[in-house]
Amino acid sequence: PALLFLYAALELSAGVWAASVLVVGRGAPPGEAAFATAAYYGAITGGRLLAGWLGGDRDPGQTLPAAVLLALAGAVTFALAPAPWVSSAGLLALGLGFAPRYPTLMHEIPARFRPEDTPVLVARQTGAAYLGAAGVPAAAGLLAERHLTSLPWLLEAGVLALLAGLRFLEARNGARRAGRAPPREKAP
Repeated sequence: PALLFLYAALELSAGVWAASVLVVGRGAPPGEAAFATAAYYGAITGGRLLAGWLGGDRDPGQTLPAAVLLALAGAVTFALAPAPWVSSAGLLALGLGFAPRYPTLMHEIPARFRPEDTPVLVARQTGAAYLGAAGVPAAAGLLAERHLTSLPWLLEAGVLALLAGLRFLEARNGARRAGRAPPREKAP
């Protein structure tokens, strides 16, 4: 649940605050900032369609780390870009990188856990995502009142935490598959 909390928090925070950062922090015209934000959501939608189309043939252990690296590159570009159009390109890469995260993690639950545990785990994952999506963008707004230009750096830190969490889970699951960790237990 923690990864989906963080992911949904980052996805919504980026979308909610991107136009403000571009207009106030980077001097972009409001129309261009709105277009860049719409392109971000379009990249998420298009990326999810593409991931769904290609998803059956891809291993999530390869897809998700690559997507997180693309999101990280987008976040760094958005945070460090001197020009609004470069920030917009970073936002587009961020959206594409975020695209497969939610559906892939939800899709993997039945493959990783016992069938009787799946409904509870899906509910927990969904609840965590909703909490992240509801709470963190609002908290970012409180921060933005004083430090609007620091939001991209917080976004980058969140993507790094997401990457670290994914790597930790991969290592733990790899150890379990290799017989070095105890078998899965029933969900609490």
